[in-house]
Amino acid sequence: MERIILNNGGIMKSLKALFIVLFISFFAIGCGSGSGGGGGGEPSCKVNSGSKCVDTVDVIESEQWHHEAGGSSGDWTFKKLSDGSTIVDGEWEYDGDLAPGRVVCPFTNGTVTSLDPPSFTATGTAILGGGLSTSSFTLKVEDTGNNNSEYTITFANPDWPSSISGTGTATKTDTIPPPPKIQNRQYL
Repeated sequence: MERIILNNGGIMKSLKALFIVLFISFFAIGCGSGSGGGGGGEPSCKVNSGSKCVDTVDVIESEQWHHEAGGSSGDWTFKKLSDGSTIVDGEWEYDGDLAPGRVVCPFTNGTVTSLDPPSFTATGTAILGGGLSTSSFTLKVEDTGNNNSEYTITFANPDWPSSISGTGTATKTDTIPPPPKIQNRQYL
């Protein structure tokens, strides 16, 4: 009978070496160019502005606005980006006669056509009465002069009003300085 002797110590050393090589390779790929994970590549996507991805380091200034329109109100944050464009995040609330309860319409990355005074279009999912019903929506706010504006919000849910519109007044409530620049970190 022939005896086979395995060199278990050599096999373990080889497996450890293979594991280290794989770990370093995955880490290098994850932090490499174009991965969005840091290193020398592009920044990770924090804000999706239409067809482009921008990082928070691209925000050069933010403004907060409040809009009052009878049974409606909105709080919006406009973000001026280093490429010259502006996007808007916020919330619109309606508690008027056309809805059976309070409607909350949160949105992000709205398309801004004018900032001071604000005009923009945004989309999102509206929530009725704390979650009783939802509908996708499009909100359009147009400046009419002297910080006055007209708004129209359209809903996709056939059980909801097709649209609600009215006029109101927008007021800038705060200007926020840019966030600090984040340095890319190089990993070994």
